[in-house]
Amino acid sequence: MLATSGAVAEMERNLIVERTQAGLARVKAERETLVRRPKTTPAERLAIVAAYEKRQSVSELVRVYGISGSTCSPLSNLPTLRARARSSRVRRTSGLHCRA
Repeated sequence: MLATSGAVAEMERNLIVERTQAGLARVKAERETLVRRPKTTPAERLAIVAAYEKRQSVSELVRVYGISGSTCSPLSNLPTLRARARSSRVRRTSGLHCRA
């Protein structure tokens, strides 16, 4: 009985690995880069940068926008954050989130 459930678990694991590898191969074939889904919209990121430049505290920004402090930490590098906020070319496809 134990050997049977072990074999079923191994088979399920192999199926998950195959599906994951197929999805990654598809994204690679389309020459896209996998990225995480942003927690904020480009407009919100620009507003966060503007508020930070007006001396609003990071802890207040965290509360207002409902994000973590580590999400706000790139604020120390404002030009990079501004560029990211403007690039909204993130395409969402069937569970994989890709930057075109």
